[in-house]
Amino acid sequence: MEWNRLHVYRTLVIQYTPNAKGNHQYVPWMMHTLLSILSFGVLGILMTTSTRLHLNSLDILVSMYGGGMLYLLSALAFKKEKIKLTEVKIGSLVGFLSMIGYGCYFFALNTGIASIIFPVVSLNCLVVVFAGCYIFKEKLKTYQIAGVLAALIGIILTKI
Repeated sequence: MEWNRLHVYRTLVIQYTPNAKGNHQYVPWMMHTLLSILSFGVLGILMTTSTRLHLNSLDILVSMYGGGMLYLLSALAFKKEKIKLTEVKIGSLVGFLSMIGYGCYFFALNTGIASIIFPVVSLNCLVVVFAGCYIFKEKLKTYQIAGVLAALIGIILTKI
């Protein structure tokens, strides 16, 4: 639960813009962030449980992505949207990279300590932050850098 609280604080620090002009709606994205944290937390617990029960990680991955595909197809059928080739290509790449990531995550859970592995894996957001700086030339503000440093320090403290 402490890590979930840390994620919420980190999100607030990184997203909050002091003295910004305009109408900022923090509640909608914070609610989605909280639901995302809850979802990933439950997912982590379920993955850890599946490895403790010695379930086949490939079966779990097929179920995850198969269930996701069923959801996507039903959502497309009800919304009657056309599928675009660009979206299929990007979605396929994301799915492929995600499967590799989860496969590695299952391996780590089978061989390591879950209470350390999940916080370390959660640092994937730093890849997005640094890629945003490098690829999109985004500039980090001082308080955003403080949030990134807090995340790194939190990982170090997990190991102690």
